[in-house]
Amino acid sequence: MNKQRPLIGIIAAEAEFVFFASALEIIQKELFAADMDTAVFSSLMMSGHREFDTAENSVYDLINFGMLDGLIVIPSTISDNEVRDKLAERFRRE
Repeated sequence: MNKQRPLIGIIAAEAEFVFFASALEIIQKELFAADMDTAVFSSLMMSGHREFDTAENSVYDLINFGMLDGLIVIPSTISDNEVRDKLAERFRRE
């Protein structure tokens, strides 16, 4: 697949909340204006519901960093420290 424009990944859990949805809209508008495409990766992160955490956070395992030209992460949205650390380790490694 030949990309016409750079692809920037955005990681923000709980993107359905008004604050994060507004932030993502602004980020995406700015990237589009700069002639870039975006791919948003988000979980519902039902905080405090351990039985759902593994499934919710598995969305981040699906990200192919090799296809991205850049990455924006809003780490404060990922409340699970273990998940945040695992993701940061993947950034460094890949």
